Amino acid sequence: MRIAVSNDDGIDGRGIAVIARRLADAGHDVTIVCPNRDMSGAGTSTGSDLRGSDGVLVEETEVNGVRAFAVDGPPALCVLLALRGLMGAPPELLVSGINAGANLGVSTLHSGTVAAVVTAANFGVSGLAVSLVLPARVHDGYFETAASVALVVIEELAKRSDDGVFTANLNVPNIPLEELRGLRVTELDSSPGFRSKGIEIRDSVQDAKLVRFLYEALECQPPETTDVGAIAASFASLGWLKGIATATSPNWQGEIVGRF
Repeated sequence: MRIAVSNDDGIDGRGIAVIARRLADAGHDVTIVCPNRDMSGAGTSTGSDLRGSDGVLVEETEVNGVRAFAVDGPPALCVLLALRGLMGAPPELLVSGINAGANLGVSTLHSGTVAAVVTAANFGVSGLAVSLVLPARVHDGYFETAASVALVVIEELAKRSDDGVFTANLNVPNIPLEELRGLRVTELDSSPGFRSKGIEIRDSVQDAKLVRFLYEALECQPPETTDVGAIAASFASLGWLKGIATATSPNWQGEIVGRF
């Protein structure tokens, strides 16, 4: 299968080197198209109005023996370039990750890792986002565990190619593969397993302020049918996402007139 691999941790992220190599070793035609730096939390941003841009800086290189393009822009832009010919023929599948950190619950809205596969789906290409559930500010862990689970999922999805375009979000606990209890198909939890409890404001240079969010873990135990609950119970979590779609307005009917 022709696979494009992207991420939001950047070209130097360990996760992308691991998953790209494993996919190539499994016999897939793999090309990396990812940001040239960490762009976590970029969501579906393209970084600028592409119609008015003079161009995007792209450097061709190699990561762990796999052909790679380092793009001066966020994950969604990388995917658009891959779909429009940067890697040659467009990919048949977009794999995003392995992200160094969870993409669970409602926090997936802001994830550049997930945004890459949502962008691909909007243009008719299926995608799998892969994340290793690491603590904040930790960048090393059991990436091989996440890669092993991802390869099984990709193999299974390939058998169901007639099911149409899909967007899947895989999260894997940071444990050895032999300790993993299995894989659960889950729903998004109402939280990512933590919550913001406010902000901290500190003085910085030139009368500016340095502001950061403060977080705390939630003490509730979500059911294992949710992604947060499955991870807490040492299962990998696989969720199915939908891109942009029109929702039915619950109360508004017809046209609004006489207001302007």
